[in-house]
Amino acid sequence: MCNCVQNIKTTAVTFQSNQVVYTIPATTGLNVNQAYNIIFCQPLPDEATLGSSVVITNGTTNYNVMTRKGDILLTKYIVDTCGLKTWYNGTSFVLRNFISIK
Repeated sequence: MCNCVQNIKTTAVTFQSNQVVYTIPATTGLNVNQAYNIIFCQPLPDEATLGSSVVITNGTTNYNVMTRKGDILLTKYIVDTCGLKTWYNGTSFVLRNFISIK
């Protein structure tokens, strides 16, 4: 396992069932306790509500994005960000910081 942060760029985004679902490549191998930068390459869908949850999918498995306090991350917190610095705990992504690329 690498101690460096791996960048993952999203390939699609949808809004369904009060969730904003960002897709990452299916070939992305996720390692437990690895840090990842999830870089949003698509804007939030216009129909997304600010109270929607953020989900990452590889097309097969959906992963919740959790705050450090264990709450589900909501879209109202990512409106002005370009991505998320996270770590993968084996079942979900845990937010470390927001990424703002300029």
